Amino acid sequence: MGTGELFCAIPKTIPIRIRVDAARKRGAKKILRRMGLTTGQVVNSTLAQIELRKELPCAVTASEDGFPAHVPNAETLASLHNAAEGESRSVRGFLRAMCRP
Repeated sequence: MGTGELFCAIPKTIPIRIRVDAARKRGAKKILRRMGLTTGQVVNSTLAQIELRKELPCAVTASEDGFPAHVPNAETLASLHNAAEGESRSVRGFLRAMCRP
């Protein structure tokens, strides 16, 4: 290279093969396309965040009953069912019950 030329090193890349549910892949790919991102870009940025933070870049938690936090437990399901049947408690009563130790 001559004087004044810029050199941009492209990092070596390797392929990663993973198995995922076909419907999940299609759904995610559709959303990513609307965001202007590729699956590869998301995987690369996620791996970069793991490397930077030394942990997952998002919370992965489970409730005490072993289900992921976003899956309603039995008490929440019963409350939702009661609400659908018109047997819901007041908001104050619901919050009191949910905040019990």
